[in-house]
Amino acid sequence: ASSDTATGLLVDQLNGSHEEQRTAVTSLRQLCTQAKAQQAIVSGGGVGSLVSVAKGERTEGKTKQDAAFALASLAASEHAATIAGSGAVDVFIDALQFGVPEVTEAAATSLEQLVMHKEGKAAILAGGVGASVGLLEDKSEAVQLSAVSVLQRLAEDGEGQDAVGEAGAATSLVKLT
Repeated sequence: ASSDTATGLLVDQLNGSHEEQRTAVTSLRQLCTQAKAQQAIVSGGGVGSLVSVAKGERTEGKTKQDAAFALASLAASEHAATIAGSGAVDVFIDALQFGVPEVTEAAATSLEQLVMHKEGKAAILAGGVGASVGLLEDKSEAVQLSAVSVLQRLAEDGEGQDAVGEAGAATSLVKLT
């Protein structure tokens, strides 16, 4: 089922009915662990479609989570730059609201990957600094470490330093020590 043709059909289903989207997202989440499938998803336009499904107002929570996991797999691959410029940062920021530890960890790790790219850094500065600071309060040490990495990368220039400071990172960072 990981052939380019099958993956392409699943990508096409992302633009279908809610049921087709749910089925496609669930399958793509599983396939995203394979490099060949990742390439087929990216080259077939699946990134934008996954982002659209994840942001859909009528999309169910489980489907949004699966879309976030699929995008997280792509963010951790050679396709991170594509993901950074796709709107996926907003998906990861929204995913933090689910309150599901595995989703939070995947989203935090993805933000850590995407902040390394110009588009990802800009997107996090535009709407994810507060959420990144909030991750410093998470119970998971892995999530906290990802948040510290994101904030460190953001604070490499004046604009980022201002944004991190305005988001109240200092208090949360002191609590970690």
